[in-house]
Amino acid sequence: MKILLVEDDRRLGKLIQDYLMPESELIDVINTGSEIRDKLAVNDYDVMILDVMLPKKNGIDICRELRAEKVDIAILFITALNNQNDKIKAFESGADDYLIKPFDFQELLLRVKALVRRENKSKIVSLQWGDLVMIPTEKKVYFLTEPLTLTPTEFKILQIFLQYPQQVFNTDNIIDKLWDLDNIPTSNTLRSHIKSLRRKFEEVGLGKDFIETVYGMGYKLKDQNNLSPIFGLSANSEDSSTHNKNISRQTGDKKVELEVLSEEIWSENRHSIYKECHNLWEYIQEENQEINTDEAIRIAHNLAGFLGSVGFDNGSKIAKKIELLLRENSDHLTDEKIINQISSLIDDLQTDLFPEGIPISEEIESEQDIELEEKVDILVIDEDQNLANNLILFIEHPQIVLNFAHSIESAIEYLNEKKFQVIIVETS
Repeated sequence: MKILLVEDDRRLGKLIQDYLMPESELIDVINTGSEIRDKLAVNDYDVMILDVMLPKKNGIDICRELRAEKVDIAILFITALNNQNDKIKAFESGADDYLIKPFDFQELLLRVKALVRRENKSKIVSLQWGDLVMIPTEKKVYFLTEPLTLTPTEFKILQIFLQYPQQVFNTDNIIDKLWDLDNIPTSNTLRSHIKSLRRKFEEVGLGKDFIETVYGMGYKLKDQNNLSPIFGLSANSEDSSTHNKNISRQTGDKKVELEVLSEEIWSENRHSIYKECHNLWEYIQEENQEINTDEAIRIAHNLAGFLGSVGFDNGSKIAKKIELLLRENSDHLTDEKIINQISSLIDDLQTDLFPEGIPISEEIESEQDIELEEKVDILVIDEDQNLANNLILFIEHPQIVLNFAHSIESAIEYLNEKKFQVIIVETS
């Protein structure tokens, strides 16, 4: 399958890309909506994973525009926004599915695969159940040679049953699959549509019980002896226990793979996460004029999604609280009570993520490389071996030589033997 991922948080985008890569023929990642049309012009993607909170233009507006332009691609929204109104807006814009950050990555993969299957099934030349035949591409239905005149909603309902001919659907199941219609029926109107379908079936001699009521469960197609095999694998196509064992093993492998990927992404980005927490604190304290309220909200929003995805569930919840307070009080960020409340949450977030204090960056962040004409010998006097290891990673320069003494006695021996340009001493 071919996937286009639109996610402005590069860290989360990288994690999703790495996780889905083994299952995909192609997965491209872009960070803004402005790049979407260029990508769609080049590749025939099966699914677009679209973040709602994007810079400049949000995902819902982008989705609405694509649907207005008749762009035919399955769209799965991912977002940390978790309320009914946001979901309704997403589906009304033309989305096919919706997933809340932080999400289970296995669920993300299964939803993507389901959308691909749904797209493939929509391209089936015909669907058949007994003597009833549907041609989806032509929007036509025949019983024997007799055509049936159906409304768009009736056609879609019948198509759902024909695509899953042995499945029992309750009203909610059916309504969930009708999101691509302009007017989504309620439970009562859905029952009216099914009643109308039964009447039309009876008129052509098919029988009004073609769609059966399974009491206490929902609806299904009446069993047919002459079932067409086009619907997929038969029940005997694979031993059930073997199939379940394969799924279990694959799920376990993917879980381990996700843990490894999460650790790598966190290790690579922990210093940037700390900087973003500090930037939020400076913004609240009015010490950083380069960040506005929208940018602060975006930082908190992305932190909530990313942290939950790499296992920091509590950190994700704290970031969501910060985002919510910023949204609700965007016009009152001079209120000392609100400032203290958000500042306290930022402190809690930093403590949760970095209980040992400021993380040391693995890279020297400088506008230009440090140039040294002569070798520099540095003596570090500290009993903490972890600090020594971090310094080795931090100061990686051919002209800098680090020497470590883990006690005062060994430090004196070093000093008696050679001269050092710099000495770093732990005072306690």
